[in-house]
Amino acid sequence: MIIFVIYCLFFSQAAYSESLTIVQNLISTTHSINTSLPYTQIRFTWSAPSGYTAWDGYYVTFDQNSDTDFQLDTSNTTGDPVNSTERIINCSGDDENYYVHIAPALYDFQTFEYIFGTTSNMGPYRIDTTPPILTVIAPIYANANPIDLTIGAIGAIYMCISNIEFGDCAEWNLIEPFPLFNLSSVQGNQTIYVQVKDDAGNFANETGITYFDSISPKAIVSIYPTKDEKIYSVSISFSEPVSDLNPDDISIENGVLSNFMIHDKFPYSHYTFDLKALEQGKGYVIINDNAVFDIAGNGYINKKYSFVYCSRNVPALNEWGVIFFMFILMLSALQKLRKNSSLCKK
Repeated sequence: MIIFVIYCLFFSQAAYSESLTIVQNLISTTHSINTSLPYTQIRFTWSAPSGYTAWDGYYVTFDQNSDTDFQLDTSNTTGDPVNSTERIINCSGDDENYYVHIAPALYDFQTFEYIFGTTSNMGPYRIDTTPPILTVIAPIYANANPIDLTIGAIGAIYMCISNIEFGDCAEWNLIEPFPLFNLSSVQGNQTIYVQVKDDAGNFANETGITYFDSISPKAIVSIYPTKDEKIYSVSISFSEPVSDLNPDDISIENGVLSNFMIHDKFPYSHYTFDLKALEQGKGYVIINDNAVFDIAGNGYINKKYSFVYCSRNVPALNEWGVIFFMFILMLSALQKLRKNSSLCKK
């Protein structure tokens, strides 16, 4: 009986002295406080309190209770404590804040209940296995660098953009909602590879496609004469669909434009019109700079297309011209008579 009383007195003093009833060296060997990691098992280790009490085991809970003064007791625990200084806990990976609570316990044979030491509260710990949500919107067409991307990323911090493939990243940058990116100089469809990741290293990949065209549209201008020597038929065929061409977009030197027509089957690339020459000599058909644009926004570059008007009609003769013409005919007739006379004498 004396021994039992001494034991109870000793425990009473030790159990309620916090420095002697709190576990020592509590640490997670797999995770760091307030750092997201993708490992769904978190491991804790600790040492027994520094006092001489022989504890029966330890109660351990892992939840979202962030109260730093929280104490484990008979009202919030069930069953027997674990007889170990290590605990592995399986987690959901939802990236919420979780806390570990550990308290030593000793069974009281008088009350038939466990007496608890001081609870250690530590956290938050974050376990994240969920990849970010990523959206990428690239311009449908582009004619110059850099292009402006629209990136939406939920749950991510860093991004990497490549024109080659996923994983081809020299460096990771903080996410920008509207980053500028340089495409390669290759004409045509280009794929843009976007990767993002969160603190825990979870990745999300997405692509955007842009048609890169930095070449201005070209035109073939054909100018054909008609039965009326002053009238020419002109056709314009662009190398690709362009914005609307209007008569005001065309300049004529030494001529007048009329009957401008848009082709029925190819309304955005083929046009015809009539051209009436004003005077003899060279003239030009000119499609003005940036008169039309292709679908990527490249403007047409000014170029001249020539034609030559030369009248085929014999000019009218005045009275002196008629006399001169008759004189030439008479000379020609005399020359023939002389030639025939000389042949007869032979």
